[in-house]
Amino acid sequence: PAAWRELLADARIAELAAAARGVPTHLVGGAVRDAGLGRPVSDLDVVVADDGPTIARRLADRTGSRLVALGGDRFGAIRLVSGTRHIDIWDLRGGALSTDLWRRDFTVNAVALQVPEGVVTDPTGGLEDLSRRRLRATRAGVFAEDPVRVLRLARLATSLPGFTADSATVEWARAVTPRLGEMPHERLRVGATGQTLGYRAFLQHEERGQARQCEKRGRDQHRRRHVAEDDPGHEDGGDDRHHQQSGRPVNVAEV
Repeated sequence: PAAWRELLADARIAELAAAARGVPTHLVGGAVRDAGLGRPVSDLDVVVADDGPTIARRLADRTGSRLVALGGDRFGAIRLVSGTRHIDIWDLRGGALSTDLWRRDFTVNAVALQVPEGVVTDPTGGLEDLSRRRLRATRAGVFAEDPVRVLRLARLATSLPGFTADSATVEWARAVTPRLGEMPHERLRVGATGQTLGYRAFLQHEERGQARQCEKRGRDQHRRRHVAEDDPGHEDGGDDRHHQQSGRPVNVAEV
C-alpha cells in the first residue's frame, strides 16, 4: 500500500537502516497495522535478526535518543525515547522471524515490513484480516499465555474503526477472562477498570452481531427451502446443493 511507502520514507527508517548495517531488520506490530489502515504512526516496533543492543546504541548515537531497557532477559527490548515518540527494538538472537510473528497476539499485528526494502512477511494471514477489518488471534493459546491480551482485544475492537473479532477469538478470550483477577495490578494498570467494562460491552456487541448473522442465515435458508418446494426444478447455487445431492434434509440449526 502507498501508506507503507510513506512509512518507509520516515526519516527514522533511514537512520535505523544505517544503524543496522545490513542486519535483517523489520517493522512489525501497530506501526505496520496502522500505516496499512491509513492511520497516523508515531511509535515504531522493530525486530532485528541479531545484535540488537549494538544496533540500538548506534541508533541512539545517530538520533540523540535515550535508551531504556524493557522486559526480561528472554523477550526484553530496548526502547529509544526521543521527545514524545519512541522506537522499541527486539532482538531475535538468530531466531526465525516467522516464529516471532506467530508468537504475537493478533494476525493484524503479525505482519512484518522489511527495512528499507519493504518486503512483506505475513505467515498468519494478517493482510487479509486487515482488509476484512477482522481481529483474529494468531493461535488458540494466545490468551492463556497472557490473559491481559483479553483487554487488548477489547481495546483494539473499540479503537479500530469497523473492526470485529472472529467468533473463535471471542470464545478463546471469554474462556480466559476469569483469570484477569489473578493478574498483578501493575499489569492491568490504571485504565484496567475502564477496559474491563469495555470488554464486557464488546462481548455483548459481538454476541448480538453473531446472533443477527445466525438469524439472517436461518431466514435465508428458510426462504430457499420454500423456493425449492414451490419449484422442485429450482437449484440454488449456494451450499444447499451439497445437501440436496446427498439426499440429507437441511437442518437450519446446522447453518
